[in-house]
Amino acid sequence: GFILGVLLLPLQLEAQPALQESVSVHLFPNPSDGDFKIEIELETEAKVSAKVFDMTGKLVKDVTDKLSVNGKKIIADVSLKDPKPGIHFLRIEYEDHSLTKKIILR
Repeated sequence: GFILGVLLLPLQLEAQPALQESVSVHLFPNPSDGDFKIEIELETEAKVSAKVFDMTGKLVKDVTDKLSVNGKKIIADVSLKDPKPGIHFLRIEYEDHSLTKKIILR
């Protein structure tokens, strides 16, 4: 057991930085009437996709084509047609990572 613990520790330390990669995502205004802005800042340049889902997990809109990439900063203006009020989720995927942010539509 002791040897196994020594072997596992370095593997965990190597894996940690990838899991803690800092990504900054801002959605505003939030709550929104269906028109909102996305700002994403990554540590490194990466291909990013962004999709809006409702509470049931149904895809409301794929906004990937709206993303404007400027190096590590990505912005988008999103306009949802006839949005249903309630909690929605923005799912951002890049490389082998994904991040979900909540947005409230009124």
